[in-house]
Amino acid sequence: MSRRKENFFINPSVMDGLYSLYDNKGRAVDAAAECFVVLRNRGLALVKEAGLTRDELTAIVSMYNGTMIEKKFCFKPYLTVQIEDAEMYEQGCSRYNVDSLNLVKKVEAMDELAVFFLIEEVNRFWNVEGAYGSQMPNLEAFLDKYALK
Repeated sequence: MSRRKENFFINPSVMDGLYSLYDNKGRAVDAAAECFVVLRNRGLALVKEAGLTRDELTAIVSMYNGTMIEKKFCFKPYLTVQIEDAEMYEQGCSRYNVDSLNLVKKVEAMDELAVFFLIEEVNRFWNVEGAYGSQMPNLEAFLDKYALK
């Protein structure tokens, strides 16, 4: 495996956890990066298998618009609460012709890894310029990638 020297900043609390698992910094960062890529690919494959419709994904993407997404909140209980709250306060599902109770059931049936990376991908949609376009991300590209065909 070839290696490349990079200079970057990493959250110290994240690195402390990695350093406790590996014998040197390089190995710790390599392991974390490789695991992330493998898990991300698997999680997003599971998102595709979840059978979410274009309208359901549109509702999920929309309900996270303007929301700070922390990794510790990228799990099923938080997404189901997000769906319930969005529907209760903003008709976040019904405005897209989505039954919020059915969407919650679908999310509850999803693998935790799929939910984590679905929310992470929504975060990329809104906050990583170039992931799905520029300041106006391309929703159709997101839906084409992850919605039920």
